[in-house]
Amino acid sequence: MQSRAFVVGLLLLGASGRAGAVPTGGLFAGPARFGGAAVYWNPAAAAELEPGVWAFAADLAGSVIQLTYERDGVSPYDGQSYAPASFVSPAPDFTFAAVAPTPLPALRLVLGGFAPTVNGTLWPKDGAQRYFGTRSLFVTYALAAGVEVELGRKVGLAIMAGPYYGHVILENSVDFGSFANGALPPGTPLFPLEDPLLEGTIRLNASGWSAVTLIGVWAAPVPWLRLGAGLQLQRGVVLEGTVAVDSSAALQRALPGFNLSPRGQLAIGYPMPWQLSLEAELRLGSWAVAGMFQFIDKSIQEVVLATVSEAEPDFISGRQVSVKGVRDDWRAGLRLSRRLDDRRELGVRLDVDPRYIPDETVNPVNLDFTTLHASVGLVWRVSERLKLTGTYSWIYLVAFRVKNSLFNPSAPRDSGLGSPSANGRYSGWAHMVGVNVEWVSAELPPRVE
Repeated sequence: MQSRAFVVGLLLLGASGRAGAVPTGGLFAGPARFGGAAVYWNPAAAAELEPGVWAFAADLAGSVIQLTYERDGVSPYDGQSYAPASFVSPAPDFTFAAVAPTPLPALRLVLGGFAPTVNGTLWPKDGAQRYFGTRSLFVTYALAAGVEVELGRKVGLAIMAGPYYGHVILENSVDFGSFANGALPPGTPLFPLEDPLLEGTIRLNASGWSAVTLIGVWAAPVPWLRLGAGLQLQRGVVLEGTVAVDSSAALQRALPGFNLSPRGQLAIGYPMPWQLSLEAELRLGSWAVAGMFQFIDKSIQEVVLATVSEAEPDFISGRQVSVKGVRDDWRAGLRLSRRLDDRRELGVRLDVDPRYIPDETVNPVNLDFTTLHASVGLVWRVSERLKLTGTYSWIYLVAFRVKNSLFNPSAPRDSGLGSPSANGRYSGWAHMVGVNVEWVSAELPPRVE
């Protein structure tokens, strides 16, 4: 049936409220160092701590992102050029890690939490992008517990597991004229496209639980070298909830005998990628340099499937296909820092993350940028037990223009591409500020100098 993809635009969420690849946990975070984001990067980094200590670290970051979409062409309704659409949105990010000793000297417990995914948009409800999305949010948060085992004083191995919770809220406009034309024989459109009198809205709210497994290894084979690697394995999540369609008042008046505001149950099978993070830190005297690389199996989300059931009326029922068309993602970072004295360390960092969504399937909600992150940060050891770290990042989003969008209102409804063309220019900017707090229970020197 051609009606099967009626709500497909809702499933294309991709624009990141984290502003792309802002380094989770701040400038000094990564697989080779323990900190508030250690569970996200590499839980085995707890091996950096001395045996027998209790430790707690937390990182709170806030980013602000601005995105602009300048749609190409003219409106099929009135022949006018589209006005640029843009929004500015804040987004918090909280991670933490706790470490506790056990009666076995080589074994310690590790607990932590982090957000694997924080995506969202706040596009204007009347903007040129509204048929793809307006307000949208997809967030997951994981809690994991496990153990770190020391294989000698310079090698640590960790394994953790736990649940994560996912929640999605999505809204977009729907063109009833285009939807009705899709039910007619090809080449015989009857209704104008993007007519405000034939416009409705779709709202989706769904959530679900799944599980994550974390594996890490940390080593300091010599005093001046730290190595870390973390593997994050997430099971896919089934998001269950409701979908509601509301037609315009004008359309309801024109068709008083028809119910054009169906409600239904929705189930989205959302695959989640695995990711591998690697880092090496070299220290020479008061200077340190670290290189980080991360690979994320994003291509597993190339197509997302969902099912609408128990709808009344049932013209939105059935399978929904969302074509995201994403490729695998990677990012790399380089950090340079210098100890100013026994208590302070100043660092700078550059991260690069190429765009993983091709032009053909980019749209204002399924959106990603090639990003360059310039960060500066300071570690301040307040006491032998307490350490504070601050980070500021300026994120440059490389603007690009799409000229070959696959989206077309005449495409078959079951193709997942039956939306307006997403051609146009995409641009934006972002900033991030983060604070990390780290506490240990005993006045002990760091394991590695």
